[in-house]
Amino acid sequence: MAAPGEIRSCVSPGLPGAWAEFLGRIAMRGGPEPADNAGLSDFFRKAAAAVRDRKVSRADLRSLFANLEPAAFSSATMQGVVLAQRFGYPGDFELLDCIYKGCTCADPALARWDVFFHGQPAIRALRNAKAFFRSWLSQAEADFDNRLPRLRLLCPGGGPGRELLEYFAENPASRVFCTYLDPDARAVAYAAGICAPVAGRVEYQQANPLGFQAAEPHLIWACGLFDYLDDLNLVSILRRLWHLLLPGGRLVSGSFSRANPSRDYMNLLGWRLHHRDASELVLLAGQVGVPGKAIQVEADPEGAYLFLHLDKKYFP
Repeated sequence: MAAPGEIRSCVSPGLPGAWAEFLGRIAMRGGPEPADNAGLSDFFRKAAAAVRDRKVSRADLRSLFANLEPAAFSSATMQGVVLAQRFGYPGDFELLDCIYKGCTCADPALARWDVFFHGQPAIRALRNAKAFFRSWLSQAEADFDNRLPRLRLLCPGGGPGRELLEYFAENPASRVFCTYLDPDARAVAYAAGICAPVAGRVEYQQANPLGFQAAEPHLIWACGLFDYLDDLNLVSILRRLWHLLLPGGRLVSGSFSRANPSRDYMNLLGWRLHHRDASELVLLAGQVGVPGKAIQVEADPEGAYLFLHLDKKYFP
């Protein structure tokens, strides 16, 4: 058993000793305090650069993380949950729901690591996206002709479904009916459980974004989907969604920005995503055939996330 803050000897001797000592001191003090944030960000930046330059392996870093005491990177912490990829892929529905709820470890020796995790710009951006969804959907519903008795919303790559629960709970008179899609049956079951109080507002499909069957939607919310796709697959799916969208409809998708300040931290935890800038998103939408004046890109307040808006109001 290692002493508190000590890195066990199985860690590769090639790792810079200063990294182990730095993390060990923070762990021994019960986790990071705000004054440690800059140093931790510098550590993750340097560690990511060392991995890219093949000076350090991912296995070396995983060994360092695994052997830190107290267990700051164990599955008892949020960053450990990211590392573990319990469902076999990063950014799963259960992790996202814990982010939405701001979950922290009950162990005071580990709780400050969760505070650090939730304070990351990318994690705040994900919570911002949930709030943005409710605001966007409310405005879109208000803008549509009130003679339409029902507005169809399509949510491919649906995640935990908590934003749907919150929207319908806040708007009991909403005209929106949602089709939720996710390729993971476990995500579908989880979202159905979350949305049980508003069950009549949502239907569920286990399907990938190219293989689903759904009525033509007035609205599409595809945030959380394109981050995991290369350009070729993104264009294929976006093309289908754009052509499926009814005239007068709106589509919003999201992408982590190349300026994401948390990118190195996420990468080292195994949460590797496709990052893009606004000009890339505009270019990809153009490849689908979306006219330039129908495209708008909006950044979230953290500067970590971009929203791609496509407006079919005046365009076929």
